[in-house]
Amino acid sequence: AGNVTFVGDYVGVSLLVEAGGSITTQGIEITGPEPGPAMTPDEQILVDNWALILRAGIAPGSPTSFPAFEGGTTINETLPSDGLGNVTVDGPITIIPGFGESSLLEITAVGDVLINALIDARGVDSTFTSNTGNINTDIVITHANSDGGDQIFSAPMGTITTLDLDASSLSSGTGGDVVIDTPDTVNVTSIT
Repeated sequence: AGNVTFVGDYVGVSLLVEAGGSITTQGIEITGPEPGPAMTPDEQILVDNWALILRAGIAPGSPTSFPAFEGGTTINETLPSDGLGNVTVDGPITIIPGFGESSLLEITAVGDVLINALIDARGVDSTFTSNTGNINTDIVITHANSDGGDQIFSAPMGTITTLDLDASSLSSGTGGDVVIDTPDTVNVTSIT
């Protein structure tokens, strides 16, 4: 598979995008779980959670016909793949599940992870992984009125640069953990 590009913002149910090349999106708002039934373990994650999963630089698990029209955006594929396996998000990511609802944000790239806008994922456990590149994010909010969501950043061969990271509890709950794993440079504006 090639590169996957979103033309416009996505607003809809849980979403999984896998590309052999790079993924480039605009804003993404998850409004609830995917309706079932699920046929694969990844589909079960989408059915059970308010979830956004972006995986670049891997062989996609299931074929998709392109262009696809989903959640108000057109999703295109270009061939051949650029071979970089980057994830670039050029708009805000919003996931605000109801109290006690399960949620998940996973962004994985063989190359770089570049998030150019606010991530507002209240109470959502969020993982950002770059296998061979760098991670660069805007503000990441996983705070919540109950327990804050965890934030995990892993770049075993690159740098990690973020603006504010907020995984706090806004009430008497427990704040989420913030884990930053890289042997290289870390630049973080603040951690709450």
